[in-house]
Amino acid sequence: MVMNRIAWYQAAGRRNRKRYALTEITAVLAAAAVPVTTTARLDGTVIAALGAIVLVATGVRTTFQIHENWIEDNRMRYDIEREAALFLVDAPPYQGPDAARDLVVRIELFAHGSGHRWLARRTRIREQEETAGVQPPALGQ
Repeated sequence: MVMNRIAWYQAAGRRNRKRYALTEITAVLAAAAVPVTTTARLDGTVIAALGAIVLVATGVRTTFQIHENWIEDNRMRYDIEREAALFLVDAPPYQGPDAARDLVVRIELFAHGSGHRWLARRTRIREQEETAGVQPPALGQ
């Protein structure tokens, strides 16, 4: 069970790191291309499309909190790995006959807390969007 949690957070961290890099690189490249296309006197539609790409890439990263999720996934993986290491060497609080149960309970508490932090971030964003008059996607999206 503990190894499954580590694997899950590791995969989620990689996935969010790739998504973050993709949105950031897309936004930077499109933004850098705007002055080039202006200087080259390309059609205004091309310049507008590049601006839209910057806006969309930044909006996706912000709306779905890709960077924050990447950080949280890695933090959780490190926390779980630390607890597993303490368990393996019989270090406190993993001493005695209930050490394995204590490890699982503690890891599940970490995961529960992570879920609550994610929900709090999503709720805060929804409230900000509603205040700004933006129609946000459903919480599960």
